[in-house]
Amino acid sequence: MESTALSALWAKSDGTTIREHTDKLLENLRLLQELYGELIEDALEPEERETFWKALELACEYHDYGKLHCRFQKKVGNPDFKKIKTSLPEVKHNLLSPAFLPDIGDKALKTLVSLAILHHHDYEP
Repeated sequence: MESTALSALWAKSDGTTIREHTDKLLENLRLLQELYGELIEDALEPEERETFWKALELACEYHDYGKLHCRFQKKVGNPDFKKIKTSLPEVKHNLLSPAFLPDIGDKALKTLVSLAILHHHDYEP
């Protein structure tokens, strides 16, 4: 994903950008690993540990990419989108975000990460 869009578009109504929000989450992931990594890994099979951390990192990185949607930007008050007129419907960002996941070469891992992203907010059809 182009860094420019993530650095310009908002994740929060206070103007926090998607990139800032994502970087903070990745920083918290590193803190989680530092503080509780051993405890978490003890609960996993040795062959699952690397996949667990990779899945969590990917989910953290891509979880809010759906907030690039113009309707979300308007909703959070991004001034560049206040006057937008579009027939595009609003779609919850967690439903859009998995579309941004790159080909990671492991279908099961991509599915796991997609599910984590899809369900990081409550969803009622």
